[in-house]
Amino acid sequence: MFRSLNNGNTWSAVNNGLINTFVNALVINSSGHLFTGTEYGGVFRSLDNGGSWTAFNNGLRSSGSTVVRTLFVNSSGHIFAGTIGGVYRSLNNGSSWTAINNGLTNTYVDAFAINSSGYIFAGTSGVFFSLNNGDSWMAANNGLTNVFVRALAINASEHIFAGTSLNGVFRSLDKGGSWMAVNTGLTNTRVQALVINVSGHIFAGTTGGVFRSLNNGSSWTTVNNGLTDTDVRSFAINSRGHIFVGTFFGGVFRSLDNGDSWMAVNGGLSNTHALALTINASGHIFAGTTGGVFRSIQSTTAVGEREIAGEIPSVFALWPNNPNPFNPSTTIKYDLPKQIDVKLEIFDMLARHVRTLVNQIQHAGRYTVTWNGRNEQGQAVASGVFVYQLRAGNFTQTRKMVLVR
Repeated sequence: MFRSLNNGNTWSAVNNGLINTFVNALVINSSGHLFTGTEYGGVFRSLDNGGSWTAFNNGLRSSGSTVVRTLFVNSSGHIFAGTIGGVYRSLNNGSSWTAINNGLTNTYVDAFAINSSGYIFAGTSGVFFSLNNGDSWMAANNGLTNVFVRALAINASEHIFAGTSLNGVFRSLDKGGSWMAVNTGLTNTRVQALVINVSGHIFAGTTGGVFRSLNNGSSWTTVNNGLTDTDVRSFAINSRGHIFVGTFFGGVFRSLDNGDSWMAVNGGLSNTHALALTINASGHIFAGTTGGVFRSIQSTTAVGEREIAGEIPSVFALWPNNPNPFNPSTTIKYDLPKQIDVKLEIFDMLARHVRTLVNQIQHAGRYTVTWNGRNEQGQAVASGVFVYQLRAGNFTQTRKMVLVR
């Protein structure tokens, strides 16, 4: 696995203890614990933001159960692993697993989704659903014929979308009771990933790139500008709405404009077969590849956002944060009169480093950064007085702020 800490631009490998580095799936629970599903290596868990990994395969006995294709965590913290040997569930943070395949007539599970009522949907040769936390499954395939479901997504209206390996996208408006193909404009019907943003826009990752629907799947448009590898395997969206795609040959790409354009963000990503992506609470993105896990060097949500409107500043400046005092987040603004290497950091009153918010070359302009009160490991820091410091070339300015929990 590789980790990126600067909006996906630069990555570092985080594979200590990850003895199987073919990573198919990634998921993070509410405590920030990270789980990987691997090819014939089962599940590994990290309690320290990817710093170290331990295999947790008690109950994953057969060879098929250790080929983990997908993972998800429900609101109770129960972890579900979709394998080529069926569904396994852990009620104790991955320490042990139990097979839960009652009624599941096809055990090659490639996708999960869960709705607001707690109904779990599993994608296999068709769709199965469970009303009792996976204890039993029922087929929900009316309108789904001869399809293998590779991806599932549910929007705010509880509409379910199923991406299939050959027949495009199907939509259910009645919680899986019936399905209808929605492929107008979808010129490539080999769908491998689905994601829905907060505006309800649907993105389908195919072997022919990314397609976007702005009308609940009724029609699709290709959005591949800048996407040099169109074999799309995974998606992730951060809290700013920035979209990341993982591709099989070209690594990770990022879009800041809802998919209209893409830019490769692969610095340090020595394995560019990006099969899985996930983003933690502090905005760091993780990429699961055929060569392990990578993590971003800086948060995807902490990098300065340039304000397009207005004149270019004439001098460097670091402005007072707002609000101050704050809880849980605050905004920091700064001005750059020219393109320069910028570093914006947070320290406690003992001069101990807490967080790097910006560490990159930026164009001239006015920038806004949000700090969410978390340290580099994604942990919430305690109340106190903190110092934030801007360094840009020979310019340095420091200010204080107060976090009140």
